[in-house]
Amino acid sequence: MSQNQRMQWRTGTVVVVAMLSGCFSPSSEVAAPPVNPGISNVAGMVTMPFRVDCAGPANELAMLGTLCGTVTNSAFWTGTDAPAGMAMSLGPEGGPWLLVYNRLESAPGDGNVAADAKYSAFVLLSGGGDSTNARLGGWTKGERVAAGSVTSQLVRFQACSFNWVAQGTFTWRSTTISVAWSAANAC
Repeated sequence: MSQNQRMQWRTGTVVVVAMLSGCFSPSSEVAAPPVNPGISNVAGMVTMPFRVDCAGPANELAMLGTLCGTVTNSAFWTGTDAPAGMAMSLGPEGGPWLLVYNRLESAPGDGNVAADAKYSAFVLLSGGGDSTNARLGGWTKGERVAAGSVTSQLVRFQACSFNWVAQGTFTWRSTTISVAWSAANAC
């Protein structure tokens, strides 16, 4: 078994355990932000560690706090009000958060649409609300990343499996935020 297969098996096990223990509940759709034309996307393989890494000036890193270092191998995504879209919030319970959204302009098929996804991302330093949906719906309170590049390995709009696997590098202010994620949606 390859290292990538072992990682997928381990992360899949975490989600199954979370689902069976009641820690994972379906969520409703959230409002989708517009696509950020400064973020490119290509289909490819995830090669980065599943965590948030940050590099930048000390004052900006202090503002990001424990967002930097957050483990992202078992994230959860929710649908958006785009024709087809996913949204997720990465970061510690009390924030700050990296909000990442993808979307298609038409309904997806059953297959992997990794090459077709368009992205937007925001840094939300505070005021995220009490729930993930409140946080994701409040992207207007966040600060849009200036630019970025994403490599999407898997973008599949279905529940019950890891179906959003990607990595990205985003520019927020003078800071570079690099992250790989594996996200699932509830059944």
